[in-house]
Amino acid sequence: MPNLSNLKESLKESYGRLRSDAYLTLYSALSIVYIYQFFNYNTLLGKTIDPNLTLFILDVSFFSAIFFLILGAILDQFFRKKVHLLWNLIGALFATLIFIPLDGLVSAVLFAILGGFSASLAIPGILSKIIGITTFENRGSTAGLFIFFVYALVFFMSIFVNSAYSLAIVLIAIKLINAALVILRKPKDATNDDAALMAPFAMSSKLAFLAVWGIFLLVDILASNSASQLLPKETLNMIGLQSIALGFASMLLGGWLMDHYGRKKLMVYSYAYLGIEYAIISVTHGGIIAYTFIDGIAWGILSVLFIMVLWGDIIREKERPIYISIAFSIAITSLFFKNFLSLSGINLSIDQTFPSTSIFLFFAVILTLFLPETLPDKIMHGKELKDYLEQAKRIKEKFK
Repeated sequence: MPNLSNLKESLKESYGRLRSDAYLTLYSALSIVYIYQFFNYNTLLGKTIDPNLTLFILDVSFFSAIFFLILGAILDQFFRKKVHLLWNLIGALFATLIFIPLDGLVSAVLFAILGGFSASLAIPGILSKIIGITTFENRGSTAGLFIFFVYALVFFMSIFVNSAYSLAIVLIAIKLINAALVILRKPKDATNDDAALMAPFAMSSKLAFLAVWGIFLLVDILASNSASQLLPKETLNMIGLQSIALGFASMLLGGWLMDHYGRKKLMVYSYAYLGIEYAIISVTHGGIIAYTFIDGIAWGILSVLFIMVLWGDIIREKERPIYISIAFSIAITSLFFKNFLSLSGINLSIDQTFPSTSIFLFFAVILTLFLPETLPDKIMHGKELKDYLEQAKRIKEKFK
């Protein structure tokens, strides 16, 4: 069993990995923050342009972002410094349009398309490069620290967003900082040296991993809709904060654990406890839904796994942006439907929602049981041996 004292050492090593290309790390983190803020507060943008077109703008933004994610993944090999610089400057330009009155359907469509473009185009390639500085031995820990940093930035910047105009300022600042980072960063070769350890994975396994990620986000959509019907907004906000706090901790601890025990075990445990939790909620007809803040544990672990770790483990560098774009598209779809259901005033049946979520989650557990472990045995056995030797050394020193 890994010693918890090694967690500090692991995080220190992960920090060193990210710091080895600090410009890329910050650039990647801010790019993800931008796309998150764009969709999380998309309704603010729509209401500012035309309250009657809010839902329409959300729809166009969603489909354009998905399109540009896929397009960006396909064209990633052609993206150079000038393309990234132009992409960020266009993103800053888009955000300035929020201050300008726009009228008519055509303006709304162009605004939404430009927003989707500026939010998503280079995301797959950027994340692929971040994954490229990790190895099998530290990918979980490094990804956990990186995703922790991303969500910390999201949380911090959200404090300043209370209107479309404050959102615009945040988005402009992100893109201008990113433009400066593009100019200042000197190209570096990827340091990933463990491609030889990567086992071949069948297409069915890759698609299954995407499917279980989709199941988790589907459950999140259903649970959020039901919770909004059962609990007041203040309680929901408190649950959200508690969930985020647990999620932050699980990103760091979970990333470290998946480097020792493997990815599959943590994935199975996450889905299993969620399935049990929602089965109990179903039996109690939503009676314990206020305790769903513990979902933050699974959210932290699965975010680290499906945003970064798995695609570094099972996908070769050239193909990686495509799978990242699909995984990100699924995440964006989750944000889209949360906003869509809220704007549309659609309330799903609680009596049907909770049993459905339990079924989905147990199906995910069964599916993950048949999926292969993505961390090579050589790495896990090496870590076990290292932990054993360290433990033996401590025992020897104790009895000197």
